[in-house]
Amino acid sequence: MRLLATMCMVALVTLGQGTLIPGSTVTKNKLLYDMQVELNDFYTEMVPEGSWDANLVMGINMASGDLCKIKNLRKQKDDSLMVGRMCKNSFSQLYNKNENKCSGAFCDTIGWVQDEFIGIVESLIIAKNAAAVFDILEGEIYTPLMEWSCKCATDVMSSWMSCKAGIGEAKIWDLIRMSGMMDPKAAYLGGEDFKVFWENIIVNEIPWASMNTLLERMMSNLCQKSEDQDKCYGYFYKTVTKLFDWYMNSVSKKEAPAKVQGYPGHCSKFNLTHMTDNPTFTGIKDALVSKFCVEECSDLYQDVLLGCCTASMIQDEELERSLVEIAESLTSLYTKIYPEEEESTTGILEEYFGYAQDAMEMLRNPTCEDSTVEYELRACGEESSEGNTCVQLQSAMMAIKQQMESQCGEITDPCANLEGVKKQKCKRKEKNENKDGDNGGNGKSGGGGGRGGGGGQGGGGG
Repeated sequence: MRLLATMCMVALVTLGQGTLIPGSTVTKNKLLYDMQVELNDFYTEMVPEGSWDANLVMGINMASGDLCKIKNLRKQKDDSLMVGRMCKNSFSQLYNKNENKCSGAFCDTIGWVQDEFIGIVESLIIAKNAAAVFDILEGEIYTPLMEWSCKCATDVMSSWMSCKAGIGEAKIWDLIRMSGMMDPKAAYLGGEDFKVFWENIIVNEIPWASMNTLLERMMSNLCQKSEDQDKCYGYFYKTVTKLFDWYMNSVSKKEAPAKVQGYPGHCSKFNLTHMTDNPTFTGIKDALVSKFCVEECSDLYQDVLLGCCTASMIQDEELERSLVEIAESLTSLYTKIYPEEEESTTGILEEYFGYAQDAMEMLRNPTCEDSTVEYELRACGEESSEGNTCVQLQSAMMAIKQQMESQCGEITDPCANLEGVKKQKCKRKEKNENKDGDNGGNGKSGGGGGRGGGGGQGGGGG
């Protein structure tokens, strides 16, 4: 419950330390100003004279010429520099058969970088306030990305899972070797060939199965509808923007207004001012917990932070399990390549997983001691705590099905192996036969019933 906000607030407080640098176009917001300075440095390096760096242009053109063949029927059978023939075929098949043309995104993304990216960075650099930045990020990047992901992410991942074993066919390995980007004699290779080592890492060592599960669960949670019929990814974006506003309000020395969006102003002002120099997870958690148990603020926090989207996410144990597996596997892989950093890397992982477990335990069991405040964690699609939940209904349906099979034999679908018009005719015939059976002989088996029957209700004669 309360700790969803805690995790975000930790990051915001940490990033927002210090004083405003004079000359910023964004007043009294060091966090935003620093971001714009970093973006400007990036922009200057990537676009030194108003256009892309020559080496970047060459790389972009190379990627475009290769990956855009996925969308070109005449060139789909060509070899691929970037992904190899096996994955090229897999992504081409997905493009041809999938109505959303999902794998065309590789080419589309390169076109977006060429045509739109510079303009978006420029608009972020000159944005006057945080609201403008959030609007640009949402409209130009976040929403388009999530709309595509909801339709395509799992399909593209499935194609990759089926073809990753052929990544060694890609010609880019030779380019990397010739470019000198990687040391072919590096100690971590242990004398093994550079390509053989990294091909094994990509195909066998990266925890793709857990990543696939994580992606499926994330899309299931983020792409479902929330209480207001918006998608959950939109709900979470609004939550992040709201947390940013609350953070800025909390570190401000100004008095909170009497009302903010119909709620008491103090509900969006947390006691964080004493922690701006040295923020800690425990300190921020304590500040939030004390506020979350204030009755007149609880409806605000229920709506903004603890809606059905949040409940669905934190109750998804399969998502949590896959995330833990990925973190542990990638940490092990990293320390295998850089053994000298094993102690520090493991320490960081344990620290942040400790925070995460603390947060999840409190979120799944929201309680306020010495207070009448209660929060309801109800996943999207579930009834309120007073009625049957979706999970309960599914369990009841499964029990009924098992009982039917035990008494009536295995239930089979006679139309299962048919397609198109034949399947529709089969379904219609089955429906009519069931209807006749329910009418107690008022049709085919009803003696004199039906067209020539003189007796109406299953009788024989007149």
